[in-house]
Amino acid sequence: GDFLMTDLGSSNGTYLKIDERHTLKKNDLFMIGNTNLFRVNYATAPSGKCEDPLLSTQALGGVLKGQSIKNFTRADDSQKRECIRKKLVLGRKKTNCYINDPTLSSSHCQIDFIEKRKSWTIRDLDSHNGTWVGLADFPALKESKPSKAHRLNVDNVIKIDKLKFKVAAC
Repeated sequence: GDFLMTDLGSSNGTYLKIDERHTLKKNDLFMIGNTNLFRVNYATAPSGKCEDPLLSTQALGGVLKGQSIKNFTRADDSQKRECIRKKLVLGRKKTNCYINDPTLSSSHCQIDFIEKRKSWTIRDLDSHNGTWVGLADFPALKESKPSKAHRLNVDNVIKIDKLKFKVAAC
């Protein structure tokens, strides 16, 4: 049978290691390395008001805590945003988004806008410590509310605080 998992309202969250592209939506949580936790402030597709896809995240933990990662700049004299890239590679070296953290791989993960899907996605780049997505979104985590149920597959890895569990067939 199928197995489903729900975060029951934990204060630190429950995370699932991703092995393929995962779509990012507003208020999603993702973690890279051991402590770098991010909240997606917004992830938009081009619309009538804006010609470029925009992404903004806020670091909730780790070496960048309190800072944001985004794919655009804002001109000083106006509120107009200028898209600077549709692909962000996060990691310790050789990336367009350098993070000085020894728990990250050189090129740890990639966040990019997929035109066909009209959405932002995140994927792991075979990193050593993995890329993780939260079962609960930020409002649910903040209010200690249960997450939606997520289907588990054999070989999925789940992270709860510092503990990791691998789903195995019996």
